[in-house]
Amino acid sequence: MTNYKKTAILLVLTLTNFTVACKKNADEKTKAPEVEKPVPVIEEKLLLPVQLGSGNSKIILSYINNQSISKVEYADGKTTVIRYNTSGKPVALMKYKDDELYAETDYRYDQNGLLTKGTKTSVSGSDFHATGYFTLTYSNSQLANISYFNVDDKLTDTQQKTYNSTGALVTDKSNTASLMVNYAYDEKNGLFKQANYGWLLALEQENPLFLSYASNITTVSYPMKAEMSATYSYAYNTSNYPETITITQNGKNTAYKVSYKEISK
Repeated sequence: MTNYKKTAILLVLTLTNFTVACKKNADEKTKAPEVEKPVPVIEEKLLLPVQLGSGNSKIILSYINNQSISKVEYADGKTTVIRYNTSGKPVALMKYKDDELYAETDYRYDQNGLLTKGTKTSVSGSDFHATGYFTLTYSNSQLANISYFNVDDKLTDTQQKTYNSTGALVTDKSNTASLMVNYAYDEKNGLFKQANYGWLLALEQENPLFLSYASNITTVSYPMKAEMSATYSYAYNTSNYPETITITQNGKNTAYKVSYKEISK
């Protein structure tokens, strides 16, 4: 091949490569750069709720030093107080209305430290009247059954409890009343995850929200009494704890905004 032909071929290849490179650069300039979506930052905070809602729906919560719930104050003037022994276990739960004591439950424990009995008393001024008691039995250290008795030791009701794999209560079945309650939960940090003895307040039927320890209650369903059923929806803060709670029951919505205090890890 002559030098002339070699030079011509080389020139054509060079121009072709240059044209392709220019086109590629032009395409790169016109193509919008892909913007990566920011990954949400989860703040690893430990939070204790100190107030739910405001006005007529306000609930104020107090704690002792180990994050055990010591007092629950409601907007209607009712207050529940838990008294603890030196070992940090609840020994009594007192209920007040406008600072007047009207009911009390005293607790007893077995040698393993498990709560096994609660004795109930009605209070009117200086008069105390026993109204009955309940006993608790466990399966693998988890509360399985509650038996309720009147002052004559007659069984009045029994309640069987079942749990899911995370330890959250999913059913309550009352034998004598043939009443079943089903519960469902979300997968976020429970409202009372960092609090101790919320389950005791749930046992004393204070508020289903006290079942929100591992995660948050989303449904309380009464198959035989639909009017008692309720749903719970949430907006969450950056630590995945409930920031607002909306409870829907019988077509009525009640909203709570949650205030927290942070505790150390």
